[in-house]
Amino acid sequence: MTTGAFEALLNVPAAIYRAQTAYNEVGEPETTYAFIATVPARLDRFRYAGSASTFAEQGIQDLPSHKLFCAVDVPMQPGDLVRVDGREYEVLEAWEPGGVQHHKEAWLKSV
Repeated sequence: MTTGAFEALLNVPAAIYRAQTAYNEVGEPETTYAFIATVPARLDRFRYAGSASTFAEQGIQDLPSHKLFCAVDVPMQPGDLVRVDGREYEVLEAWEPGGVQHHKEAWLKSV
């Protein structure tokens, strides 16, 4: 459960979209995005001085450019698209740190 102090840090609306694949008349896959929700969030630039291999070990091939914080119950998963202030980001990973039901964090890549 989030606290009022944490919720006060969520200063931007983030729209979440889930990728869906459909096939056109010749059988080619086409990806569209379905709106999931708009949620209060905090978006920060991600600064990382370590090795990219740390992310590769977790199956993440691209280095994140941003980190998003939101309520723990936000339906966000890798592959989702997030729009904040007119910019789009791909969700590389989303998790609940510490497993204590406080908040969710996500690594994002600018698209």
